[in-house]
Amino acid sequence: IGTDFSTKFITLCKSRYKDQTNLSFFHHDVTQKMTFASQTFDIVLTKMVLQYVKDISMFASESARVINNKGKVIVIVDHPFHRQFYFAQSLAGKTGPNYEGLKDYFSNEPQTKTKIAQDGKEVQLTWYPNTISEYIAPFINAGLMLTDMNEIGEKKEGCTIPRILCLQFSKQKKQIKV
Repeated sequence: IGTDFSTKFITLCKSRYKDQTNLSFFHHDVTQKMTFASQTFDIVLTKMVLQYVKDISMFASESARVINNKGKVIVIVDHPFHRQFYFAQSLAGKTGPNYEGLKDYFSNEPQTKTKIAQDGKEVQLTWYPNTISEYIAPFINAGLMLTDMNEIGEKKEGCTIPRILCLQFSKQKKQIKV
């Protein structure tokens, strides 16, 4: 089951995967309650979504509700420190057009960036900076445990900087693997 905020994207997915009988797609806003029954899923996965959501607490609590007792919630976001690299670049006079006006790591001011859409047009996206702990806390507050964390790097200007943050939560009591 796939969900997305964009009805255009849902239509695209339904068209692209129309021959797959085991897939279904629904419109859903992650800031709202899910329509699924409690303990329905083994895995809830969100990939590159939550950085565009002002308040992720509803998603965290609903994810905790819909996973079964052995289920997992997997969160993949732009690494919060990634923007810090570009912030440092701007302090050094190297401001890029996609990240003008960045604030420091602890600023929660909404930011905008420019992306090129599939139709080739520029789109302004609003994203909401969170620290690593601000991504983790809503899931802990929803009764889940952080059971794994991975950081994926990217080479930039001669160094490797954090690019992607992957978090895994579960209802099981298990030590985090670092």
